[in-house]
Amino acid sequence: MKNKCTNWFDFRSGNTGNLNRIKSYLDERFGVYGMVEEDDRIRGAFDSQRYFPEQEIITLIRSLESDPDMIVRIVSFQPEEGYLQAHIIQGGEWNVIP
Repeated sequence: MKNKCTNWFDFRSGNTGNLNRIKSYLDERFGVYGMVEEDDRIRGAFDSQRYFPEQEIITLIRSLESDPDMIVRIVSFQPEEGYLQAHIIQGGEWNVIP
């Protein structure tokens, strides 16, 4: 994939249904690799075209059941363009760290 953006993710949720939905969604849309599953956490990586796939992640988050303890961390990078960005969703707030 030309201009591939690598996205490392770390999702935590006490809701198993949310974790299963996250795994399925990311794998169907992007193809997940290096996934590690723990009791309330999944980590791994996926590639997207050029930059962080914001609209797809918004769609995913909106499809999940309410979980005030959910934490989403995604670090996206594309070395050829010097692109590096972190996204953190916690307590319903979305923070972007350029």
